[in-house]
Amino acid sequence: MTEQAGAAALELSGISKRFGSLLANDDISLRLGRGEILALLGENGAGKSTLVSILFGHYVADAGSIRVFGADLPAGDPAAALAAGIGMVHQHFALAERLSVIENVIAGTAPLNRLGLGLAGARRRLRELSERFGLAVDPDRSVASLSMGERQRVEILKALYRGARILILDEPTAVLTPQESEALFATLGQFVAQGLSIIFISHKLAEVVRVADRIAVLRSGRLVATLERADADRDRLAELMVGHAVPGLAVSERAHAEQPVRCRLSDARVRGDGERIALDGVSLTVRAGQILGIAGVSGNGQQALADVLFGVRALEAGRLEIGGQVLGA
Repeated sequence: MTEQAGAAALELSGISKRFGSLLANDDISLRLGRGEILALLGENGAGKSTLVSILFGHYVADAGSIRVFGADLPAGDPAAALAAGIGMVHQHFALAERLSVIENVIAGTAPLNRLGLGLAGARRRLRELSERFGLAVDPDRSVASLSMGERQRVEILKALYRGARILILDEPTAVLTPQESEALFATLGQFVAQGLSIIFISHKLAEVVRVADRIAVLRSGRLVATLERADADRDRLAELMVGHAVPGLAVSERAHAEQPVRCRLSDARVRGDGERIALDGVSLTVRAGQILGIAGVSGNGQQALADVLFGVRALEAGRLEIGGQVLGA
């Protein structure tokens, strides 16, 4: 945290939002300092997305107010949020793949001739931002040729190009490899060192404890705790998220091996869109009482695998058994 962190970049006071009978946000008050990383932690459905959608002007709160750098923020106005210096990087990027990096960054801004800038000037400004914040990317490359980590850099640069001083990062590591996540964490350090403020939305406890200065925990639409990083550990955060202690699971592999097979997938092959292969030679076995984790960067076959297991997509090759019964035979 920088020396500026005592001054408020953002203040949310008494924010409430209801959708029919669902109270998505219940009287939430939060403060974000300058040069601070505030983690917004909670299970799916805890109210995180609703809260930041209100902040960015996508929703209008039923009650409460927002101040940005000491000025009131008009409700329900994304343009006002942008003008106030708020930038948001969504988990699923909004980039035009057929356009170049520079074209994506300047898309939606005021006409370049009104800004007194030519395309060369815009490219120069983008390079300056890239070097200042360690976000290396070639302005003239097509977005279609970029990795997920590079595409995220473009989204961040879009926000910085528009003058963002507060960045909201929504599940930023969900689409990144571990190496890309490490690069992002280093970038966050540069941001706060230069006075930017970050809201880091996640449900990954290890990441939150690592990167945040403070951690705000939401549960069922309510703010249940705000902790300094030094006072937080994963066990305590997990308990705050779910409302009760989360005991460790001490089930041995030997115990699993003695249980009956509930699901077996053998040499699965499935095509995705067009001729692209979504799954190729995938095999797995799940026994009773076992939790099998599927790891991988978003878009690398997880949805196809789920579709196969739920029976909504047929195998091109391979075999699926559920409860000892062969499906699709």
